[in-house]
Amino acid sequence: LLICDEIMRVKTSSSQRTKAIKNLRNSALYAIGLSGTPVENNLAEFYTILNIVSPNFIPSYERFAELFLVRELRQGHNGRSYWQILGEKNVDEFRELIKPLVIRKEKRECLSLPPASTVIRRVELSKEQKRIEKRLLELAKEDPDNVLKYFTYARENVISPDLVPVKVLEQPMGLSLWGIDEPLEYAPSKVEELLSGKIHPDQIELTPRLQELSCLIEESGKEKIIIYSTYVKALELIKKCIIKEPCAMIAGNCDVDKEKNKFQDETRILLMSPKGEEGLNLQNSCHILIILNKNFNPMKVEQLRGRIERKGQIRPIIFYELNSPSVI
Repeated sequence: LLICDEIMRVKTSSSQRTKAIKNLRNSALYAIGLSGTPVENNLAEFYTILNIVSPNFIPSYERFAELFLVRELRQGHNGRSYWQILGEKNVDEFRELIKPLVIRKEKRECLSLPPASTVIRRVELSKEQKRIEKRLLELAKEDPDNVLKYFTYARENVISPDLVPVKVLEQPMGLSLWGIDEPLEYAPSKVEELLSGKIHPDQIELTPRLQELSCLIEESGKEKIIIYSTYVKALELIKKCIIKEPCAMIAGNCDVDKEKNKFQDETRILLMSPKGEEGLNLQNSCHILIILNKNFNPMKVEQLRGRIERKGQIRPIIFYELNSPSVI
C-alpha cells in the first residue's frame, strides 16, 4: 500500500518527484492520495494524480484532454506548437466518473474548529502608486512580449513602488515604433539598495498599505501573528522598516524547521513567503494571519489559511486581508 500525503505535489508528470512516486507505485498493489487542494491550476493536474492512484483508469492523457479539457493549439517563441489549456468541459460527467475513487470531506465536517473570520482592510493607493500603475499599463501595451513582467511589477507596486526596478519607469514609450526589441535594462529597486546598505530605512516612504500593516502589528499587542506576502523582498522591507522587534522568517533558502521553532519559542512575529504555504503546523502557536497580498490561485490561499485553521487550534481564527482599488 502506497500512501502519498500532499499528492498535489506530483501534478507535473515530467518532474523527478512524480517519476519517483510512479516507481514506488509499480511495486504497490494499492495507492491512496491525500490532499486538501488536489486541483490548484487546472484539471490537467488531476490526470497525473489519477494516474498514480488508479493507473489506466483513463487510458491516455490525450483521451483525458479530449473528454474534459478546452484547449487551443498555439505557436511558441521557439517555433514549436503547444496546447494551451483554456478551461474544462463535461465537468459533471467527470465528477461522476471519479466518484468511485474519491472521498471528499470539508475540513469543518470532520473537525471541531473554532470560528474563523476574514477581515478586509481597504487601503487607497498613494498618488505615486497610481502614477506608476498607469505608466506600467502603458508600457505593457507598448511592449506586449514583456506583459507578464509589467504585471508582476504592478503587483509589487500595490505594496510599495520601492519594490519596482527604477529603469522600468524610465523606459521611453514607442519602443515598437523605434524598432527596439531588446530586453529591459535591469536596475536595482530602492528596496534592493536598502538591503545592500546603500540607503537607510528612513529613506523608504511607507505606502498606505504598509502603514495599515504597521497599525495591525501594533493592534495585535502581544499576540503572535503571521505576515504573509508572495514577494520575499516585501517581507525584507517590512523587517527592515516596520518591525521593531526580533522576528522569524520563512523564505528563500532558510531552514524552515529552525525558523518555525524560533517563532514558536522566541519571537512574536513570523514573516512568511510561499515557501511556508504547505506542510507547516502553526495552529498551536498562532491564530492571526495577515495577508499583505494574496496569491491569485485560490487553492494556494486555502493552503495558506490551513496553516492555522486545522486540528489543534483552540482560539478564534482571524484572517486579515489588505485590499486596494487597483486596476491590477
